[in-house]
Amino acid sequence: MMYKVYFENRAIIFFDHDEENIHKNEQFIFCKSKKSFDNAYNLFLNDLSIDKLFVKCDDSKLFFKHLKSKFKKIAAAGGLVNNPANEYLCIKRNNIWDLPKGKIEKRETKREAARREVQEECGISGLKVLSKILKTYHTYQFNGQNVFKTTHWYRMFYKGSQPVKPQIEEGITEVKWVPKIQMEEQMENTFESLKPVFLIAKSI
Repeated sequence: MMYKVYFENRAIIFFDHDEENIHKNEQFIFCKSKKSFDNAYNLFLNDLSIDKLFVKCDDSKLFFKHLKSKFKKIAAAGGLVNNPANEYLCIKRNNIWDLPKGKIEKRETKREAARREVQEECGISGLKVLSKILKTYHTYQFNGQNVFKTTHWYRMFYKGSQPVKPQIEEGITEVKWVPKIQMEEQMENTFESLKPVFLIAKSI
């Protein structure tokens, strides 16, 4: 099993299978204890030249949970939405291409949250939620706290004709349907943690 946690454009990758190929500005460690991981983690935080830290361990889930315990945890959900024209719904937030997503509210399922967030951020309704496709993990700072966000992604389909409308109060300045063949352009100006979701759009 493998877990990939993003720290802006850098990442820590936990895995318990065959070794990954290590390239320039990447480091590899084999962890047998939480202490050995913490030493490597502190080095990763302080040495910004390390783009990726590969952590091989006997129990990747255990070390992933250990990393997660260092943060305030937030759960979110979002949608990879396409239409009959094989276009995908993209938003622009803070001049970065993004996909509609948001925090899961109390007494709300992940699937319900994903649909609601897409509808609110893009101004459309009548979405059909097809299936869950993956989870992404990233960290950031908010109000002085270190936050670990898990985002649950769902594939969705929209066959309506409502015009899209950005949710300005959420910092969204643009919403548009992007043809599948043009998704590469959005990937050039998006977050590293979102690229796996964009890649799924290209493969469908």
